[in-house]
Order: sequence, then C-alpha cells, then structure tokens
Amino acid sequence: MRELKWAEAVEEFLFPQAFAAGPCDVGVDLANAERSLDSAKKFGVKTAEETKDFVQTATGVLGNEISTAGTLENLVDTATSLAKDLKFTGTTAGRMEDAAQHVPKEILAEAIKFGKKVPDPQGVVGAEKYVIEMFKNGKKYELEVVYRELDKTILHFLYK
Repeated sequence: MRELKWAEAVEEFLFPQAFAAGPCDVGVDLANAERSLDSAKKFGVKTAEETKDFVQTATGVLGNEISTAGTLENLVDTATSLAKDLKFTGTTAGRMEDAAQHVPKEILAEAIKFGKKVPDPQGVVGAEKYVIEMFKNGKKYELEVVYRELDKTILHFLYK
C-alpha cells in the first residue's frame, strides 16, 4: 500500500474527481480538506487506509453535507464523546479483541448517533438496533449495532 501524506489522503478521498486530474490541479477546497484531516486525526485515524475508511463512512452518514463547515467536526465530536462511555457485554468485548471482527468504538458510536434506528430484533427491552454503511480496509459493509441506552452497552454488533 502506498503511503500518502495526510492532506493528500484526505484530498484524494474527499475530492476524487479533482485528484484524478492530479493533486491540486483543479480548484480543490483545501480548507475543507484540512478540516476533514483534523477531524480524522481526532477520530484516531493514523494511516492512509484508515483515512479512506473514515471519510467513506462519514460520507455515507452525512451524504453531500460532508464538506459543510462544522458538519464533519460535529459528527466526530458527538461520536468520540459517546465512544468514551460505551460498555460491552462479554461477547461483544471478545469481538472487539478479535482483529477480524473489531470495529472502532467511534464507528460504533457513529452508528448509534447517526444510523437508521429500528426495534431490536430480539425484543430486548430498552435496546434498539442501528444500521449504517461502513468501510473497513476500503470495502463497504453494512454495520448493525444493538445498543441499550440505559447503561450505554453494546449488546451486539456485526458488519456484513
């Protein structure tokens, strides 16, 4: 995997049509790219691949509003705040330890805050299922999170 500079990675994935013509060859809004870069860093993103996953997941949540001033920052701040308080059952904690099943806490929080909310399929009192489109290693998945708000516990999560 080729290593990208942070700003170049954000530019490439936020503005693919501009990047195809070459970095900065088109009037790319670098202020938006820099804000997105700062947001990605706050989210704990460290590599170009993680940057791509972050931007693609955020784009799925925010749609065309991703580069609107403040919108991406609000998503990051909201999700990061909830992520700090999340609790896990024994089963979900085990999945978090397994690299093949792991989903960053911030992405789980993003699903809870911004995902499509439906009743828990198991009928657990106080639990809701949230669904968002998520990217991991550049591949698109549907992330399902079952969350009990009363004690901020992730009861189940799965991406497919």
